Amino acid sequence: MKAFNKAYLWAADMKYHMAIYTVAAVFVKSIFNLIVGKSFVETLSMFQMLLVSLVFACAESILFPQGKEWGVTGWRVAVWAVLANVLYIGGAIVFGWFPGISTLYGILFIAIMECGLFAMWYVLWLKNKHDDQRLNCKLKKLQNN
Repeated sequence: MKAFNKAYLWAADMKYHMAIYTVAAVFVKSIFNLIVGKSFVETLSMFQMLLVSLVFACAESILFPQGKEWGVTGWRVAVWAVLANVLYIGGAIVFGWFPGISTLYGILFIAIMECGLFAMWYVLWLKNKHDDQRLNCKLKKLQNN
C-alpha cells in the first residue's frame, strides 16, 4: 500500500504540472490562431500538447523529485531547459502547431516560452527552498527538546 500511495502522490503532483504546461501551450496556440484569423484550437492539437506536456512533466518529476534532496541543481536545470525546448519547439514543428509562422512570431513564441520556463523553475526552486526551511525548523525543534 505504501508503494501505491507514493506512486499516487507522484502522479497527482506530476499531473498538476502537466496541466499547467498544457494550458500554457493551448493559450499560446489560441493567441496564434486569433492572429491568423481562427477562433478555435483543434482538438488534435490540444491532445498533442497534452502528450508533450505529459512527457515533459514526467521528466521534470524525475529531475526534481518531490521531497528529496536535489544536490547540485545546475545540470538538472540545464537538462530540464534543453528538454523543454526540444519537446515544445520540436512538437510545434513536427505537429505543425503554428503553420506559416513568421520569424518574428517564432522568436516571440520562444521568448514567451523561455519566460514561462523561468517562472516554473523559480516555483520549483521556491518550493524546494520552503521545504528545506520547514525541515530545518522541525529539526531545530527536535534538537532543542
